[in-house]
Amino acid sequence: MGWARVPCLVWLLIAALCRCVCGQQVEVRVGDRVINTGTSWNSTLAVATVGAVHMLEWSDPAGSNILTQVLGNLYIKAGTPYTDRVELLTNGSLVITSTRRADQGNYTVKVEPVASSGLTSNSVTLTLLVHDPVEGVSVSVSRDGVREGRDDLTLRCSVRSGSSLTYTWLKAGATLVNTSRLTVTPTLVSISPVDRTDAGNYTCRVSNPASAGEASQAVIVYYGPESLAIARLTSSDCVASDQVTIGLPLRLTCGAVSVPPAAYTWMLRGQALVQGTTLTIPLLMANGSGTYTCRVTNAQTGVERNVTTLITAVGGCLSAGAVAGIVIGAVALLILLILLIVCLVKCRREKAKPLPKKQPVVNRSNEVEAKVQPWLDRHQQQNPGFYSAPGTNSERGPPYTEYPPSTGSMVPSTFNGGSGSISVTQQSIHISTLV
Repeated sequence: MGWARVPCLVWLLIAALCRCVCGQQVEVRVGDRVINTGTSWNSTLAVATVGAVHMLEWSDPAGSNILTQVLGNLYIKAGTPYTDRVELLTNGSLVITSTRRADQGNYTVKVEPVASSGLTSNSVTLTLLVHDPVEGVSVSVSRDGVREGRDDLTLRCSVRSGSSLTYTWLKAGATLVNTSRLTVTPTLVSISPVDRTDAGNYTCRVSNPASAGEASQAVIVYYGPESLAIARLTSSDCVASDQVTIGLPLRLTCGAVSVPPAAYTWMLRGQALVQGTTLTIPLLMANGSGTYTCRVTNAQTGVERNVTTLITAVGGCLSAGAVAGIVIGAVALLILLILLIVCLVKCRREKAKPLPKKQPVVNRSNEVEAKVQPWLDRHQQQNPGFYSAPGTNSERGPPYTEYPPSTGSMVPSTFNGGSGSISVTQQSIHISTLV
């Protein structure tokens, strides 16, 4: 008989048998498999069953039964350390109240589904870790106030109770680490020597897997006084910073960097005037001139320093406007002097320049006269007045026997006691003579 002819009932029996032998487990959902809790706390081992449950059973770390629930009926085992301290939630979670250190260990829950679900039983183990809660955290210092550069400081962290503790030191929210001056251990912070930057709030944070606590301590670092300064608050028209007009009020204030705040004493000529940062003189007199001293003292560091200022009482003084006018006038005068000097220098340079050389004038009148005069002497008596050019008229004498021109001829004219001109070839020379 083939498989196709097997009755349907047989197939159903085979399927049911498979579910019984190799069926799927009932689902048990778990939150955290490791639960950290504190002594005296209520601890919950959280699970959640899915589907209909026939039986649910919780066992302690020793494997002993704590409680059993069958078809909704709860049975808590009597005579165990958990008898009066356990509770079963509707989802199957186990609650242990007033948890003890002895409760620490592995707990197992076993779940059996109803038979009709076709599912098999399932079990889950959860670990309960019990810690002493962190309580009573405090921080102490070796001394309330320390002096910069001169003292050391130690901070100590203490805890009244707690187990599996972890310590963290913080300053202004930042975790402290070891430096050349600072040493950090779980319970101690040592600073040697202290600096003003070490001032502030130090926090010790103590924790374990179940709880945490913290405490803070303020650290004060003393330093100063330093950066002393005096400011004059009096209104004055005087340009000089030390001058104050007689009859006006005088107000001086003194300041310094100091922790704690310093004490101030005002003095004049060795005499104490007033205590405090401000000195006020309602009406300055002529005898108010002098060097005013501000003495600054830090009681914690034991340092005392002085700063001084000179005050000169005057009947009158140059105002800023007057000084500005003088300065402007002086500048203008200086500019004029500079311009004058520039002009003088320029004139001297012009006069010092050499004049241009003139072409020499050749005076050849004596040379010509020396050559012409003999000729004039010979012909002077022949025809006073106008003479023809020699050599053009044979009757007037031999032509140029003593003075023949080498390159031309000359014609004297009008020697009547006046001036005459002699034209010579290639040049013209003007001579004056008396006849």
